[in-house]
Amino acid sequence: MLERSFKGTLFELRLAGIPVRVEATFLLGTLLLAGPRLGSLEAFAQWLLVVFLSILLHEMAHAFAGRAFGRSPEIQIYAWG
Repeated sequence: MLERSFKGTLFELRLAGIPVRVEATFLLGTLLLAGPRLGSLEAFAQWLLVVFLSILLHEMAHAFAGRAFGRSPEIQIYAWG
C-alpha cells in the first residue's frame, strides 16, 4: 500500500493496474510555479494539466520499467518530489 506520509490526497486512480495517488501538495507546488498564469483561470488550468500529464507520463515510464523487472510499482505525485 502507498505510504501515507503526505496527508491530503486529492484523488486516487489506477492506470494499467498501477495505483496512482495525487496529493494536495502537488496542487500547491504547481500553484507556486504558475507565475503569470495565475492571472487567467484558463491559463492556469492548461498549466496544471500540462504539468500533471508530464509528471504522470514520466512516472508511468518508471513504473513500467519496474514492472518489467518484477516490481509492483505505485505512484505518488506530490510537490517537490
